[in-house]
Amino acid sequence: MELAVREEDYATAAEAKTEVDMLRERLPSDKLVLASLLERVEGHVDGRQQPGGGQGRQAAIRQLGDLGDMAACPALSTCLHDSDASTAEAAEEALWAIFKRCPTPEMELQMQQGELLIQRPEQWEQALALYTELIARQPNFAELYNKRATVLYLMQRYHAAVVDCRVTLQMNPWHWAAASGMGMCYGAVGDTKGAVTALEHAVSLNPRLGHLKQHIMQLRQILRQEEGKQSSE
Repeated sequence: MELAVREEDYATAAEAKTEVDMLRERLPSDKLVLASLLERVEGHVDGRQQPGGGQGRQAAIRQLGDLGDMAACPALSTCLHDSDASTAEAAEEALWAIFKRCPTPEMELQMQQGELLIQRPEQWEQALALYTELIARQPNFAELYNKRATVLYLMQRYHAAVVDCRVTLQMNPWHWAAASGMGMCYGAVGDTKGAVTALEHAVSLNPRLGHLKQHIMQLRQILRQEEGKQSSE
């Protein structure tokens, strides 16, 4: 439709708009709400800057966190890189809400139980068993793998944790915590290059992870020393 307008083919544009309107009428109302929120998050409505400016956009971001699903992640991920700190913070919170949203109320309660188990070292085995059971029941829910990776990291089972971090990122490529966790695991087993790569990926996904930047600089210095030793041997 936009191409037709640019080429001043208004008959084609009108026909395309009619088709779009007909499709929208067939969509469930919640889909229309989400589509409208995405337009507001992207900063424009019908090609014009939305009213309300940054505050209106932040409100839309928060609503997407409450109502959205993984389809909203690309737009919200872009907002993480916004120069406005409040917008980036709202996007981070919204993405976390989507990442952690459970497919059933029952699983929500079980995830809360897992969070409690993680806090007590003597219950890590129980937490591991719980997340493994939940993964068997909901193998497409990325956050389960991320939580199990956390438990495995705490249990110093770093290689197994890396596997779960990788699965998390395959399912949810915006999951900066999984990338960060992978970097911590690589660092724990002495794979400095792997740690740098994973942590840099985490920061590229979420620039708000400023605390990792100093750690990355230190790891890069260690990596240069390691490479220097290898070249001199």
